[in-house]
Amino acid sequence: MTDKTFKAILISIGVVFATCLVVVILVFSSGSGKDSATSNDKSKSTSIASQYKPRADYADQLSPSSPVWNQSMLIGDSTSKNHFIEYTDMFCPYCAKFNLALHSSQADFEQNYIQPKKMNLEIRLVSMLTDHENSDKGGAYTYCAAKENKFQEYYSAMIQKVNEQYFAKGIGAYHGAPDIPILPDSFFEDEYAKAGLDKQKMTECMQKGEGLNDLGVATATASRKLPNGLPHFVFNTFTTSGFDDGGYSRIKTMFKAGGVS
Repeated sequence: MTDKTFKAILISIGVVFATCLVVVILVFSSGSGKDSATSNDKSKSTSIASQYKPRADYADQLSPSSPVWNQSMLIGDSTSKNHFIEYTDMFCPYCAKFNLALHSSQADFEQNYIQPKKMNLEIRLVSMLTDHENSDKGGAYTYCAAKENKFQEYYSAMIQKVNEQYFAKGIGAYHGAPDIPILPDSFFEDEYAKAGLDKQKMTECMQKGEGLNDLGVATATASRKLPNGLPHFVFNTFTTSGFDDGGYSRIKTMFKAGGVS
């Protein structure tokens, strides 16, 4: 065998090896990023985001110095040193787990974190699920409630209602579960009284599209950089997505990760 022939064989073997290596890399990389067991496994939808423009005056939402988007959706004092942000969707089951866990220990949360001004909590409501019809409607109603300074009352009532009637029964609660049907306006309007809302003002807000506009702008702004998965949390230098088990203990662990104990 001549030197030229030997070199040609080596080159051929190298080409085959490189080709196989590329194939292996492509196979493994195509499957990465799909495991989101603790985050919402429904993908982002740009349906409503594509209809609105992001707010230019909103700073980078993933920055710890990000200003409050909506003061009516802030729990705690705006001057608190630490700013905890939750990106959420009313029909995201994992978001509901976080909010229900926090609600179950509301007294401790307020006494040990909010009242001492250790931190505040801003809820940024968006519509980013594949099945977005209910999210669009629920978000619009919630932003209208926020205009009446009744965000917490209405949002809490709706989170509990959606959980009791659907998530707790396994409907819309996980990937592959039966879908929540498209809900009528009455599903959202029935909670007006519980939240202390003025029915006429809410009707006017919805008819003018004010709530949907606020939701659309928030969703368009968040869609620029927000990872695909809800809920998403930003707390100082700590960021994470998803919330499944762990309850309030896990929430306090998240607070510690952001520098607050």
